[in-house]
Amino acid sequence: MTKGQRIRIFSAIGDVFKKKDWLFHFLAPFYDHLIRRPQSDRIKDLLNLPPNGFLLDLAGGTGRVSFHFAGPNTNILVCDINRSMLKQVKHKKGLLPLQADSAQLPFPSDTFDGILLVDALHHFLKPQNAVSEMLRVLKPGGRLLIEEQDINRVFIKIVRISEKMVGLHSHFLTAKEMSALFHSSQYKLHFERGNCFTFRILVCKLS
Repeated sequence: MTKGQRIRIFSAIGDVFKKKDWLFHFLAPFYDHLIRRPQSDRIKDLLNLPPNGFLLDLAGGTGRVSFHFAGPNTNILVCDINRSMLKQVKHKKGLLPLQADSAQLPFPSDTFDGILLVDALHHFLKPQNAVSEMLRVLKPGGRLLIEEQDINRVFIKIVRISEKMVGLHSHFLTAKEMSALFHSSQYKLHFERGNCFTFRILVCKLS
């Protein structure tokens, strides 16, 4: 191998690691087996989708959570920026994959009956922009459910350090900081603890 070939190889490897989602490209085929199983029954109860309702699983990756809700009376769109993760969605019946940026969702206002965001908000560079977009495309009377890791737990502090070490942007908001994103009287909030080291915030968009 010549010096020029070695330089090109290392340059290509460097370009991969510069991408903030390089880890998810690598983990995509194994992701569902590595991550804990979601409390799907509780999440489904909180979302309380109407029959034939439309659900947006934002930053849904492989669709590992919304897959549990798929059925003849559901319409589920899994939206993610990472194409490798979305390729796994194609193997799950009842889910429709779409590659899009959470800060610029390609949907009209008041489109979805429910929106789900699990273990993803801390990856957004501008969470307020993503929240504004989710609220825009959520129908009046619809529900937005966000599940996040609790940064007040020591283990999650270690996770944050580990994710930054591999080049991921990880900024975990506390429950109080998250509630500040929904300051308008148009929304009703409900907080609860999840399993392991998580908490949930349910946002109901008032009619």
